[in-house]
Amino acid sequence: MTVRDCAPETFIACVVRGTKETGWTVLDDGGHAPYGVAGVDVLADRVRVRYSCPQAQLAAVQATADETYARAGIAVGVSGALTHADLFFGRSCAPLAPAAALLPGSNVWLTGTGWTTPLEPAITELPKEARA
Repeated sequence: MTVRDCAPETFIACVVRGTKETGWTVLDDGGHAPYGVAGVDVLADRVRVRYSCPQAQLAAVQATADETYARAGIAVGVSGALTHADLFFGRSCAPLAPAAALLPGSNVWLTGTGWTTPLEPAITELPKEARA
């Protein structure tokens, strides 16, 4: 998909699940439908969620782990980029590889917003007549 095919303001929303049987997937079933997400890739230290539309500017990306992860003492963090979001897992302040964070029935909710075309630049200096 190209930027021309995308709306100016975009939304990203999905549930990411990892199990030993299926690996890491974006849920797309009767109860869950991803929005603005193309798929996932598993790297050695992270799960990468690819957006359907590349972003020119990213406003925010959030990841929330469910109670299954909380009971296991596993935290999730996210790093947003213009084409993807990277999910990182950890326990007791130590990183966990994606394979070590595969828990039956666990979910990570990922949401975000962005723009496929740049917003107008912000005013960085007041006009002379406004300065006192």
